[in-house]
Amino acid sequence: MKRKDTLATEARSTPPFLILTGAEDHLLATDEITQTADALSAANIPALRVLMAGTAHTISDEGINAVGEFLRHVLQQ
Repeated sequence: MKRKDTLATEARSTPPFLILTGAEDHLLATDEITQTADALSAANIPALRVLMAGTAHTISDEGINAVGEFLRHVLQQ
């Protein structure tokens, strides 16, 4: 991930991001996911983080629903 201070100046495109995270994911550190979402937001790049309860490094029904809602929202803009 780019440093926060360079992300805003180097981003050529700023599509919205959806970051899905399993609360029980042991492959991705929660603090790194939080830092990524924070860096995107600090660079004025829309970022929505969804924490899926009881989910490891996979996608749950909650995650699938979040993707659908995210796409509906983004495509209506």
